[in-house]
Amino acid sequence: MRKIIPLIVSIILFFVLIPTFTAAAPIPIATRTPTPKAVCPDGTAVGKCCSSGNICRLTSTGVYRCSGSVCTPPTRTPTPRKTKTPTPRSTKTPTPRASRTPTPRFTSTRTPTPRFTVTRTPTPRFTLTRTPTPRFTATRTPSPRFTPTRTPTPRSVCPDGTVVGSCCGSGNICRLSSTGDYRCSGSVCTAPTRTPTPRKTNTPTPPRITRTPTPRRTNTPTPIIAICNQACNPSLNPPIYCQNNMICYSPSSLPGSSGLCRNQSCIEDTSCSCGVTATHTPTPTPEVTLVANLKFSLNLPDVPTNTSNIPADEVKIEAKDGQTPVDEKNIELIRNGNYFQTVSEVSLNIPQYKEYMLFVKTKKSIARQFTGIALTQSQTLDCTVASDPACGELILARDTKLILLGDSDEFQTSSGSYNKIDAADLQVLASQFNTQAPSSGPSADFNFDGNVDVSDLEILGKNYGQRGD
Repeated sequence: MRKIIPLIVSIILFFVLIPTFTAAAPIPIATRTPTPKAVCPDGTAVGKCCSSGNICRLTSTGVYRCSGSVCTPPTRTPTPRKTKTPTPRSTKTPTPRASRTPTPRFTSTRTPTPRFTVTRTPTPRFTLTRTPTPRFTATRTPSPRFTPTRTPTPRSVCPDGTVVGSCCGSGNICRLSSTGDYRCSGSVCTAPTRTPTPRKTNTPTPPRITRTPTPRRTNTPTPIIAICNQACNPSLNPPIYCQNNMICYSPSSLPGSSGLCRNQSCIEDTSCSCGVTATHTPTPTPEVTLVANLKFSLNLPDVPTNTSNIPADEVKIEAKDGQTPVDEKNIELIRNGNYFQTVSEVSLNIPQYKEYMLFVKTKKSIARQFTGIALTQSQTLDCTVASDPACGELILARDTKLILLGDSDEFQTSSGSYNKIDAADLQVLASQFNTQAPSSGPSADFNFDGNVDVSDLEILGKNYGQRGD
């Protein structure tokens, strides 16, 4: 029994003391290494504004520094500190411990437990390797070159196709008019002479027989002999010479200009009778007359469209050299579209080859003058065409110089109302109103329908006050 009790006590002490020894042994605790915060040396977080005014950022060497752009640090308002009132501590009276009778301890042999040593493996410092971002190189795709389509600039031309500044077929210059369109008007210019292109002569190949052409006889033009005060010009073809003992006097100094046959004793005397001296007997020479033919059109807008012709006794034309009458004729006109033209060519007797003026009037219209008409012997000048420089105003002005009806004075230059439409014509119309047109004398039948009525009154009213050239 005595042996069992100490054994039980020993077992109890063993279980009591083992926890004590075990508790005394240090328990290894894993230490957590804090992850270093990405800050600059002055404690500024990355991306924030340092006290130096720069931005805290990671440099190319892998460390954080205050560099780069300058920023304004935010103004920090100091937070007031809270005053802590000390809490009075209560005085604790220590409780006296009861005296304990020490119990004899069981002495055992303690095997020291090896101390667990935590070996701290240094965490490798994370070095941020900055991989350079490849620079984006933009590949420039060449854009297809835009080739503009060149729109041809419209060429400035007149209605007949003549370029601006050039000579039209009518003899005028193509130019821009005041209405904004291109017309052949203005100065008269001479159309360029076209040199015929020589044809290529084919030399016949043998065995063809080469025929030698028989030379044609060249007709030498017979010169024309002019008498006193008639036109002369040795430069023409055929030449016009003065009769014996007379000279061709021309006041113009231009070479090839025409003149008049005069005696040497009265060259500049315009009223010179060209009498011959007693010692000279002139040889009688027949007077030479130059004949030129002319065709032309006129614009009579007041004549009804159903009127096809105007008889010859109603129309008179007169060729003038300046204001000097040269020849006059009565002509018949027939309708050709909007115009009335001569039935056939008109033969005019002219003293020389030059430009003349044509005076045109009907019995019931005002008169018009057309200048710049170049007449040549034995040639027909056709002015019914679209353009011809030799026709002058017979083509250029026929649409502006209109033959207006309403003058009932016929060809009576001394009537007091000649070549104008006025109250005298109105009085004639009033006396003949609502009657048939008279067969002779002044007539107010302006539209050639055989009656004097309201239609004739309308024509007179429309053209009232107009005067001729």
